[in-house]
Amino acid sequence: MGNCITKQRNHGYLDIHIPNPDYPDDDELYSRIGEVNRIPCAESLVFQTPIKNYILVAAIDFGTTFSGYAYSFRHDYERDKLKIYTNMWAHNSGLSAKAPSSVLIGPDRQVKAFGYEAHRKYNELIEREEDMDHLFFEKFKMMLFNTKNLNNKTLIRDISGKEMLALEMFTLVLGYLRNHLMQRLQNRDTDAILDENMIQWVLTVPAIWSEKAKQFMRYAADKGGIPSKHLILALEPEGASLYCKHLPQCITMQGKRMTDNALENGTKYIVLDIGGGTVDVTAHEIQRDGTIQELYQATGGCWGGTTIDLEFQGLLSTIFGSDVISKINDEHPNEMIDVLLDFEMIKRSYEPGVTSHISIKCPSYFFEVYEKIHGVSIREDVKNTCTGKNVKFVRDKLLIYADTYEGFYTETLDKLVNHLRQLLHLDTLSDITTLLLVGVLLNQKWLKTASLQTSPYFVL
Repeated sequence: MGNCITKQRNHGYLDIHIPNPDYPDDDELYSRIGEVNRIPCAESLVFQTPIKNYILVAAIDFGTTFSGYAYSFRHDYERDKLKIYTNMWAHNSGLSAKAPSSVLIGPDRQVKAFGYEAHRKYNELIEREEDMDHLFFEKFKMMLFNTKNLNNKTLIRDISGKEMLALEMFTLVLGYLRNHLMQRLQNRDTDAILDENMIQWVLTVPAIWSEKAKQFMRYAADKGGIPSKHLILALEPEGASLYCKHLPQCITMQGKRMTDNALENGTKYIVLDIGGGTVDVTAHEIQRDGTIQELYQATGGCWGGTTIDLEFQGLLSTIFGSDVISKINDEHPNEMIDVLLDFEMIKRSYEPGVTSHISIKCPSYFFEVYEKIHGVSIREDVKNTCTGKNVKFVRDKLLIYADTYEGFYTETLDKLVNHLRQLLHLDTLSDITTLLLVGVLLNQKWLKTASLQTSPYFVL
């Protein structure tokens, strides 16, 4: 899950600064729920909480691009802190611990399908021309970050422009994941009766979200069947920290890879959590008792994996033309959804320095629309443009050369590097010893290389 990049410097005195942002004014939405959880030491708020006799922790990771859930029983945790169960979602290529954050909502305003199944059923509805009364949402989490005046009357648009209340939609999705998890627990081969009061729920949220966005998620979860009194909102980078603290980390120092515990008591480190929508940058120190202390307020921005998607979509518009892409999105949006899902899978498996190009299968409709509008084949036409140096078509496949693909990451990586440099120039963070990389871009080698540009003291 995580990789550590460490630098060797002497530990020095560090001023502790814990932010205390202003809370939003009470209104119809927020007056019904309590203050958002602070996570002083998140691990102490689950199995080690003496107030509640929880026997199970159930956690939902509600991401911009992918979502999933996991759970752990107290008796398993006491023997092995990494004994964690996850649901495996079926798709064409096998099984995955997470499913796309996509939901199909029917005319009765109930969830008809989620994740890969939502994609499949939405495709079937469009083919049968029965999609008019359904709503299909994907990658909708970022609207909570981007909406300034978020409230219980905020509307959200689906892929075809149909609207519904954002609170209603988020409630349906969280309720679906909650019910899916509970059904799996009931299907386990056990005679144990699991009362809901025995479950500690955890919902992950980006560290840079506003208090209103966090409260919105808490309220939606409560309406979806997760009691607020049994719910912890856990900041995503803190969840990553706690998990990685129990893992042996692979560190490369002076060209030699070794397995070591880089997150020992007393370690100060920065967590760079690159999600689908946002990048969270937090600074922590592991205390003598093993708990985690925040050293500096969470920072970051909208530099997650979706910025790479936008670069790819921009290239498609350059190749096919905005008129063709608009027609595809209007008449067969499911075709574009499938292409973007394939691209997401490629992002996760690409190996810089090894892969010469990426290959995207384009639906036949793409070629048909282009030829109908322009009167020529895109396969031949692209050869006569400047774009032809960066891509080519082989039958129904679009091949994008490595240099062009890796260029999709340039702006995002530049923002990450500049942001880290600014943080490391702060007196309170100048003696940071470890950089913990987690998130969707984790496997990209150039992310680690770019991180070294932030300080000459960092070594892999």
